[in-house]
Amino acid sequence: MLDDEQDLINVMREGLKRYGFNVYGFIDPLLALDFFKTSAGYCDLAISDLRMPKMNGFEFIKNVKRIKPEIKVLLMTAFEYAIVQNRQTYRKTCINQGVKYHNTESDGSPAV
Repeated sequence: MLDDEQDLINVMREGLKRYGFNVYGFIDPLLALDFFKTSAGYCDLAISDLRMPKMNGFEFIKNVKRIKPEIKVLLMTAFEYAIVQNRQTYRKTCINQGVKYHNTESDGSPAV
């Protein structure tokens, strides 16, 4: 799991642990990628924020998919403006990176 907010990583890690998942959390995309290079065999899902310093979520997932093409991916963002204002660009970028795009507006907020 990659997010530049340590608090979010902690909350998500605890929630996922309750369902039996082992979660490795990182706030630095470069450290997360180094970990993944040596531990891809232990990873079934990559969760990443979109907006981060050093490397955005799309770049991170692109690198992860080079290492393990079959890995499942969850991209998330709290930056709604990027999705609302650039929905088509966002969708195309997801598809180009091999990420299935899903948008739900039941509560007014898009989701991937």
